Amino acid sequence: MTVAAAGSPWLLVPIPRPQAPVRLICLAGAGSGAAGYVPWARALADRPVEVSAVRLPGRESRLHEAPVARLDVLIDQLAPALQPQFDRPYCLFGHSMGALVAFELARRIRERGWTAPAHLFVSAARAPQVPSDQPPLHGLADAEFIEAVSTRYGGIPAAVREHQELMDLVLPALRADLTLVEDYAYRAGEPLACPITAFGGREDAGVTETALDAWREQTGGAFARHMFNGDHFYVNHARDLLIDVMLPHLVRAAG
Repeated sequence: MTVAAAGSPWLLVPIPRPQAPVRLICLAGAGSGAAGYVPWARALADRPVEVSAVRLPGRESRLHEAPVARLDVLIDQLAPALQPQFDRPYCLFGHSMGALVAFELARRIRERGWTAPAHLFVSAARAPQVPSDQPPLHGLADAEFIEAVSTRYGGIPAAVREHQELMDLVLPALRADLTLVEDYAYRAGEPLACPITAFGGREDAGVTETALDAWREQTGGAFARHMFNGDHFYVNHARDLLIDVMLPHLVRAAG
């Protein structure tokens, strides 16, 4: 059964597990939603982990809402919405844009004095202090924007690009998400206390091992990097391998 967490529009809990000793709170990449983490919940169904997937405005059941194009505004809304999830040990996982959101969310949690994540998992994302060497895309006209995103990330399936009605639904959130990432300005600060594990695809030209290794500067705890075969969306086929790496940390967080 897939349900919203306690009626919150911000969260989807694919398999509610109120007795699980640890939560894994997942944040998707640009233009994506919470539904992509339903298979994660199934894969962890026999483990002591409850998966919560963040659903941002402008997609899935929140399609009628305007997507948020500024990270500080998004964190202002997201942090208090997630606070009830911090009633037990939890870890954060973010892919691509989701990694940046997870990082700034962890910083906001520290500022508020709330219970910190036990571990931060980041995937297919440069460390926040590493500037992009690629030109921004979010200001392009629709046709050029779609082509450029498809070329750089390969993230828009041909079946979607070929149907204008689907593209009309996808484009606002995708453009807002790219705006959020491309306009992000890193603020120097103290490293997080929690360990960080970074994941990447060996064929992801936009996120190099060096850019992933730079996440080491953002933690005062342990750091590790793991590479998998594939491009920016290596997670589509490496989910089980990822979970195998993450599981010992999740179990440790459970205490």
